[in-house]
Amino acid sequence: MKIMRLPKTYILFSLLTSLLVALATAQTTIEPVPENFYSTAEGKTGSDLADALHDIIDGHTFISYSQTDEAFLITDQDPSIGTNAILIYSRVSVPFTTSTGIYNREHLWPRSRGISDSGPDNSDLFNLRPSFVSTNSDRGNLIFDESDVSDSGYRPPGSFSLAPLVSSDSDSWEPPDEVKGAIARSMFYMAVRYDGSDGATTDLTLTNNLQLSSTELGALDTLLAWHQQFPVTDRERLRNQIIFNNFQGNRNPFIDFPEFADMIYNPTTTTPDVFGGTTIIGFSGWRSSEWYLNYNVDFWPWIFHDEHGWQFVSEDSTENEIFLWDLGLGEWIFLTPDTYRWIYIFGENPGWIFTFDDNMPGQRFFQRFDDVSIFSVPAGLPTN
Repeated sequence: MKIMRLPKTYILFSLLTSLLVALATAQTTIEPVPENFYSTAEGKTGSDLADALHDIIDGHTFISYSQTDEAFLITDQDPSIGTNAILIYSRVSVPFTTSTGIYNREHLWPRSRGISDSGPDNSDLFNLRPSFVSTNSDRGNLIFDESDVSDSGYRPPGSFSLAPLVSSDSDSWEPPDEVKGAIARSMFYMAVRYDGSDGATTDLTLTNNLQLSSTELGALDTLLAWHQQFPVTDRERLRNQIIFNNFQGNRNPFIDFPEFADMIYNPTTTTPDVFGGTTIIGFSGWRSSEWYLNYNVDFWPWIFHDEHGWQFVSEDSTENEIFLWDLGLGEWIFLTPDTYRWIYIFGENPGWIFTFDDNMPGQRFFQRFDDVSIFSVPAGLPTN
């Protein structure tokens, strides 16, 4: 019997394919963010938060540029065809390999805008996506933005045969809706991850100024809008998990906690200084205070306190003196860090009341200082 010997390259390719399929099959569930992974970012906003996140995700495991081909078959895998990858702009499934010359690696943050060819930024999987060569070339180094139909260089959807959902104008590239949010979060990651402190990297910056320097990209406001309009998907969460577990050992913070984007770029509008407190990561709008416990500022100046229910904060309030209209009591109240459990009520029957430990928003119990009577809210009836 004649034995046919397979070429070594074929055997290696088969082994690699089997390994990739095994890895991809193994990672099918989204895991929670590791406990305390972002603990050093607690309570920070603006550049302080960006710096804290940088320190958390910096120093990731560096994979070679050539390894990203194989990685795409896991990170960007077509769930219905395990050996295919989905191309970022074209949204089609292909048996991806750059050796054909048909496909290549798209740098979402372009090389010509601050990415070196030898640093960790060049092969960072949070920035790389599979693409048709020609589509990659069509985009070039254009910024991400909404296409301007009045621009002389406007090209409507359908202009790019291999990426029919894409439009562009003379200075920007608008990807399909399906990936706008994911691309925005990738750009936030790159701007935080790379500050020039790693060898062969530069300080990457997001901006609205289209007079771009060689390390800037935009348009920031559009990316923030896409981030809100197209929220994180389970597919993004799984990709984040795969990169963390199998390749780089770091995460995209803006996938784990989408509120980080506004906390960095719009800190004054998203986390108003109501009366101190620190942001509670993972619970958008909530802040904690050593003396006022947890409260929600999403509806500022109405806040929802986890013990005292809905309250309206007066403009006269400061970090140490707070004037509140308590919706349950139907009264203006006053308190300070020193008198937190003791609250002064204004109105027809003013005076100090004591807040019980087991209060809840639906049924809160207080004791009056003057006659020692106990009453409840919302019932509001004195008891002995």
